[in-house]
Amino acid sequence: MSDYSVLFEPVRIGPVTAPNRFYAVPHATGHGWAQPKGANALRAMKAEGGWVTVAMQICEIGPDTDMANRPMERIWDDTDKPGGLTHDGEGRDVVETLAELPDLWDVNLAGWPADSQSARFSEEGFQLPFTDFVKSVTSKPVVGVGRFTSPDLMVSLVRKGQLDLIGAARPSIADPFLPTKIREGRIEEIRECIGCNICVSMDSVSVRSDRSAEVC
Repeated sequence: MSDYSVLFEPVRIGPVTAPNRFYAVPHATGHGWAQPKGANALRAMKAEGGWVTVAMQICEIGPDTDMANRPMERIWDDTDKPGGLTHDGEGRDVVETLAELPDLWDVNLAGWPADSQSARFSEEGFQLPFTDFVKSVTSKPVVGVGRFTSPDLMVSLVRKGQLDLIGAARPSIADPFLPTKIREGRIEEIRECIGCNICVSMDSVSVRSDRSAEVC
């Protein structure tokens, strides 16, 4: 059996320490402000399954985002102007300028169609060409996403210094117990996210996945 112990090493994030490298990133659940118990139960299940860092729901950051006017939190007002940053332009400049200020860098492609690409059109780790520069310009922990489901790829990313924490939204929905299964060597039991995006196809209903009986 492959050695996945590196995935279960602790990672310092500012004043706290994550017991392993599995990081459930922010994502919409469909619960919004109307069903907080459902959203809390989903996060609790992920924590039980070994995702030791579990983020809150995704928030709108501007009126021009893909998620505008959906049932979730928002942090913009009418004074904000539409705009965007690119990985090889101002986006990189911002990261380099602020490199050591945050306790953690959580990076991903902007725009839902780019961020949540289907397995039909993209490979596992498809965001890395746009985000892996971040680790090279900061000493702070970096979490990235890209529909990671292969423990071997996860180990490779950590050992190559591309990521410190393995981020997941859709894979953590498809299998909330993915980290535990890796730790226990039950690799064949992992319910792999196939990028079908049924989990986000309807924002008006609670999150679901055709790969996970636990959250259907």
